[in-house]
Amino acid sequence: MTIYKSTCPLDCPDTCGMLVHVENEKVVKIEGDPDHPLTRGFLCSKGYRHLQRMYSSQRITHPLVRKNGSWQAIEWSDAYDLIAERLNHIKQQYGSTAVLLHTGSGSGGLLHQLDTRFGNAYGGMTTPRGSICWGSGYAAQEADFGMLQIHPWSDVLNSRLIVLWGRDPDTTNLHMVPFIKKAREKGAKLMVINPLQIKMAEEADLHVRPLPGTDGALALAMAGVIIEENLHNYQFARSCANYHSYCQLVKNFSLQKAEEITAVPAETIRRAALMYAKCKPASILFGYGMQRYANGGNTVRYIDALAALTGNIGIPGGGANYAHQLWHGFFNDLAGKHLAEKERTLATPTLAEEIINAQDPPIKAIIVTRSNPVNQLPNTKKVLQAFKSAGFVVVVDMFMTDTAETADLVLPCTYFLEEENIIISSWNYYLGYVRKVVEPPGQCKPDPVIFSELARHMNLPGFELQTPRQWLEWALKPAAEKYGLTIEKLAQGAIRHPAAPSAAWENGKFKTADGKFQFCSQEYQGVYEPPTEEYPLQLITAHHRAYMHSQYHNLDKNSSQPMPVEINPLEAEKRGLSEGQLAVIKTPRGKLKVKVSITGRVPEKAALIYQGRWLKSGGGVNLLTPDFIPDLGPGTPFYDCHCQIEAL
Repeated sequence: MTIYKSTCPLDCPDTCGMLVHVENEKVVKIEGDPDHPLTRGFLCSKGYRHLQRMYSSQRITHPLVRKNGSWQAIEWSDAYDLIAERLNHIKQQYGSTAVLLHTGSGSGGLLHQLDTRFGNAYGGMTTPRGSICWGSGYAAQEADFGMLQIHPWSDVLNSRLIVLWGRDPDTTNLHMVPFIKKAREKGAKLMVINPLQIKMAEEADLHVRPLPGTDGALALAMAGVIIEENLHNYQFARSCANYHSYCQLVKNFSLQKAEEITAVPAETIRRAALMYAKCKPASILFGYGMQRYANGGNTVRYIDALAALTGNIGIPGGGANYAHQLWHGFFNDLAGKHLAEKERTLATPTLAEEIINAQDPPIKAIIVTRSNPVNQLPNTKKVLQAFKSAGFVVVVDMFMTDTAETADLVLPCTYFLEEENIIISSWNYYLGYVRKVVEPPGQCKPDPVIFSELARHMNLPGFELQTPRQWLEWALKPAAEKYGLTIEKLAQGAIRHPAAPSAAWENGKFKTADGKFQFCSQEYQGVYEPPTEEYPLQLITAHHRAYMHSQYHNLDKNSSQPMPVEINPLEAEKRGLSEGQLAVIKTPRGKLKVKVSITGRVPEKAALIYQGRWLKSGGGVNLLTPDFIPDLGPGTPFYDCHCQIEAL
């Protein structure tokens, strides 16, 4: 048996270090790498299920084409011929931007940027802008700081207070939990701001439960208390842009007004404000759910402003930690933007509508890789309509997902241990290596190989390098020359970014146009879709710890059972609903059959369904969610959605 070091490629803050056991040319065991500086020897449940997914009998192992309503296997050469013929015809008649390239983060890895290089070499395809995950908060921090930076995870050991604002580490960032617990042992306090009763709230010094989508009002009211009590860092705050207009905004935002909006008692808001201002340094760890509303971008800006107001920027143990951009410029450009002659983008939150209505040129083909947009985009009915309107759909995937079901051609890709790659993260500062340890099943090929071969088949420029190893070495060349970072060194274990800061903005130099932190002074706005008599409950479609978006759902034996909807006991009583009862949840977009789960974990006036289950397994929660543009990003405001639950 041989044991190799590797890295988990899932779209997760942790990017776990793994030990992969190979025997007789098969992976027989995967476990945590005890030498990894962050993940330290254990995996989440998804990490331990990699083997189940890798060796699933459901994997597609041969190119498939749809003929007369059924799937037929074809050879790779015939698949490439079909794609080349259709794309060449479309480009000649409509131009290159008549093709939409939809990429995602379903499997991480530096080399996967070659799909975008293919689109650029074609002449420049239409691509989505914004994000389904973090777009609003990302744009918010760019507005405030000029770019995104985070503190190292271990820096919470310097904090006197840790604020989990919309973040649930036990579910989405499991390896952060030991750092938080160690900080608590050293005396740090813990504040949880979340409408849900998450696990860490049980041991928190304070749990604040605002109504979903009202976190911005809470942040403004907390700032008002801090200024009124003269607990702000005036010297730092006055050096920032828009400080006085921000103060005027805060002055007009009373505790009483915030209580009416958030349903948090004024005294609790005051207590949260005093705790944050007095327990310095204080670290804010953002989650992404709290910015999935129409006002999500400015919500993040108001929270950033709290950190600046109290001088918790640029100091150990402080920070407003969302994500970072430190990998930008670290590698050679695999995406090949210089190859594109044209470019066009469509907004992610309204992508289906924009595909349907696109003109000059219309969308005539869609290529999907590393993503499942039919499942993950809002307003699923409209997404299905958009994919049907395109005329030609190609999907690269391991499984017959909801999106693959709409395709004309499905190309089978490898799993991460069947290819070579480098993993980076926007939530930590480590690079990890993925070694090819086994051969793929059937005719599966790595995504980078598929797009490289297709580019050469179509005689596109920019694909002179032949192998994944050559591409990796070329991508790493700047880091190798500057820092001596090579594939051989990465193969020995994860390596920290050589220029990663010990604390975000420790030099006090921001990347904004004037070099200053930018206070947000825009008036507070509520949710886009307010409650009505017909739809009174706010629908939260959160992440489940056992799944990565829509990944892993197809492996469950009970996936055909109605999805659980969690609801507060008082709301259940109003509707005459009992535990385990079948019900219907509906919104203005659609309805789903669900199974009632009654719990105080969910607040009044809200309902919770975990997102990701496939449509053909009774899922498709995005049949319920709205598609509109929020304040910034554009992020995707899934949670800005009201519903009703009725017994069947």
